Amino acid sequence: MLRKLVAGFGNRRINAAVSNDLFEQPMDELFGSRSESLRAEVAKLHGHERELAIVKAAGEELSENVGHFVQRFRFVMWRPRTTYSSSASTKKATPS
Repeated sequence: MLRKLVAGFGNRRINAAVSNDLFEQPMDELFGSRSESLRAEVAKLHGHERELAIVKAAGEELSENVGHFVQRFRFVMWRPRTTYSSSASTKKATPS
């Protein structure tokens, strides 16, 4: 029987919770035995590197305890570019 599971999590929330003592128990449940080492690792990381460490740890935990094959993916939000004009008016006032 073929079984599939698609799971996702919001990286912003997990990123904040990993370093927050109030969420220690849920993070221990999510990351298992690697939660302490993950906390130490992400303490010195920022931005994309921190995100990659968290996703890697989650993938490893899932591979070991839930499924044999874990495919990581990321949804990227497309945002249109905003252009700004910094042209100042050089028109001089004319006396009436």
